[in-house]
Amino acid sequence: MSDHKRFGEIIPTMDGSLTLRHPDHKQDYHSSEGAKFEANALYVDASGFKQALDTQENVVVLDVGMGLGYNACASIAAWLQSSGKATLELVSIEIEPFLVESVATAKAPWQEKWDQDWLAGPLALKEIEDNFYQALLKHPKTEIEAKWNVWIVDGASQLWSEGARKFQFVWQDPFTAELNPSMWSKEWFDRLNGLASPGAVLMTYSVARVVRDALMLGGWAVERIPTPGRKKHWLKATKGYS
Repeated sequence: MSDHKRFGEIIPTMDGSLTLRHPDHKQDYHSSEGAKFEANALYVDASGFKQALDTQENVVVLDVGMGLGYNACASIAAWLQSSGKATLELVSIEIEPFLVESVATAKAPWQEKWDQDWLAGPLALKEIEDNFYQALLKHPKTEIEAKWNVWIVDGASQLWSEGARKFQFVWQDPFTAELNPSMWSKEWFDRLNGLASPGAVLMTYSVARVVRDALMLGGWAVERIPTPGRKKHWLKATKGYS
């Protein structure tokens, strides 16, 4: 099979970054408004992640649906550009082995316009064992470390055995609930709640009623937040302290 068919169609987005149209689902991996814009504005900026990097000792992130790597690499780039006070632990899960392999080359078609901070994670990503990749990085200012674990899993069976770590941020970015209902269910958000620390923040592009209802049933407080772009709202969910 040619790379073009395996990847799907390359789609330019409004900010100049590139995304893909899934060859079977016929959905784009990222907003047409800008793949890089969405990763930065929704997940990195609106979540409070950047502030946490400068105020906490350790920041732990779960990246659900790594896809093309935009959200994970935006997180790593923000960490590299931070003061270097916090270690970063980033865990990504992805069902498609070919996408993980492609991201790890740092030469995938959609990575064409990425700068060095965005490519730092992929360049460090190594296959450790079947279905598991890892990148270890050091901050340029302080030598403090970041670790990026990538699991190739259907759902999150491996994730539940990741240990006692508690995630402070969750990037919820699978394909839509219509295509991937199990990853947007009450049961899914309930499991994430159990893995999250008190006050943890979950960010997602979807504001669908079925998603809001499932989040609330899973123990998350939900709010629609305004976006800086054409789309009116994104979703921000917070785990309570009780």
